[in-house]
Amino acid sequence: MLDKIYIGESFDPMTLLKIRSTDFERVNELVITDLVIDDSQVGKDYYLFQFSNEELLNVVHTPGEWNYFDRALAKKLLSERQVAVHGQTTSPDTQVYEPARLTKDRLVMQYLIAILLPLTGILIGYMTIKATQTLPNGQSVKMYDKDTRAHAQVILFIGLAWLVLFLWRFFF
Repeated sequence: MLDKIYIGESFDPMTLLKIRSTDFERVNELVITDLVIDDSQVGKDYYLFQFSNEELLNVVHTPGEWNYFDRALAKKLLSERQVAVHGQTTSPDTQVYEPARLTKDRLVMQYLIAILLPLTGILIGYMTIKATQTLPNGQSVKMYDKDTRAHAQVILFIGLAWLVLFLWRFFF
């Protein structure tokens, strides 16, 4: 286990559990109902204590971006501040997944890396193409959008071409 400096600090239970994708919804409900916030676990320097009411409401209303503990603590802090949580909080299962898109700066940097360091370019391209994410409902989806994956294919081929050219020139 790595030190918390490297992996961050989480109050979520550190348990690896393999479940069928059909059981994700049930497990998520169990985690939410069994979550108890113990004030002795949370230091007063925990970052949510510095959040404004609007930021805490954002935590409550965007569950796909926050862990269970943070959402429960945000609800508790809002109730202590006597702020009502208006509107329906969406379940992480019902949120629409938007694949990530790399910025132009990052794409340019990856193209340059593929030209200057072909092996690294090959690795970057391959990892970007193959990267997946498991949604709270158990569905596995591509992490990056179609355009980003197309750029990653070009980066992969540039890295391969430069590597072949380098090896050809070095050995022949």
